[in-house]
Amino acid sequence: MAARKFNPSQKAAILLLSLGEELAAEIFRNMNESEVRTVGSALKQLGKIEQADINTVVGEFLTVLNTKTTGMSMDTAAFAQKAIQLAFKGDKGQEITKQLGRGPAKMRSLEIADATSLARILQLEHPQTIAMVLAHATADKASAILLQIHESLRTEIMVRLSKLEPIDPELVMEIDQHLLKEVDRMGSLNQRKLGGPRKVAEILNFLDKEGQALLEKIEERNPDLSEDIRQKMFTFDDLVMIDARGLQEVIKVVPRGTLTIALRGTSDTIKKLFFKNMSERSAKMLEDDIESQGALKQSDVLKAQREVLNEVRKLEESGRLVIERDQKRQVS
Repeated sequence: MAARKFNPSQKAAILLLSLGEELAAEIFRNMNESEVRTVGSALKQLGKIEQADINTVVGEFLTVLNTKTTGMSMDTAAFAQKAIQLAFKGDKGQEITKQLGRGPAKMRSLEIADATSLARILQLEHPQTIAMVLAHATADKASAILLQIHESLRTEIMVRLSKLEPIDPELVMEIDQHLLKEVDRMGSLNQRKLGGPRKVAEILNFLDKEGQALLEKIEERNPDLSEDIRQKMFTFDDLVMIDARGLQEVIKVVPRGTLTIALRGTSDTIKKLFFKNMSERSAKMLEDDIESQGALKQSDVLKAQREVLNEVRKLEESGRLVIERDQKRQVS
């Protein structure tokens, strides 16, 4: 295997590595703080150094050709910490090694998770946390995440991002670990959701009359399966199964025009349910908008209702609403 190529700072760091901690400490004592930080940072960034790499670098310096090394591979970060603390006793050495650890922190979650998954997790976080995560993402990924976060939060996130102060790397790592756990959990949930009657129910919900016909054919072949699917289907009339807080979330995220068209083709029970969870003024305006609409195609009404149901599914997945599927509530 060909030897790695190193820059001058890295070569100096490898030479110190080959000398051992005591001699390296003596050399550090004769450097200024800037030089110590440069070489110390190079040591931390090198990672594991193989014997072949050490030999190649040492070979470039005839005065240390016969220097003994301490093994086939070394932990350069630990070496840097020990050598610098030997060179600068007490608080000084600790401060320098602490500063070496303050390099830009990288978030592994941004590398392994797609923008959609990250947006689903982040939409429940505080805008300051979201801003911090976007600050560590590439511009293209940050923009992709932002576009999938609710519009009402975007301005606040951007303002906070523009005013973001330096962040403690330990906090960055803590948030990264949280995101990694959520990404892993989401992956497990997605595996459990693959296939099954619930998936069939979700598909049939989008097929309207065609879906009903297909369900009847399934019933002919397997009545029990058909009933299971029917129980898991969620139609516009099933919005009565959502509690007040959940309905208020739906009202927040569904565009007013879409909701107006969707309610045009539904029962008075569903309309009253929405009116009840709005301010009196907003409810009156919505009611007037519904009544003042001209003739609408049935396909337009069904499309609007599907859009509402799609938002409901998103809110349920994110935990922002609960569907009480076991019983339908009565609307007074």
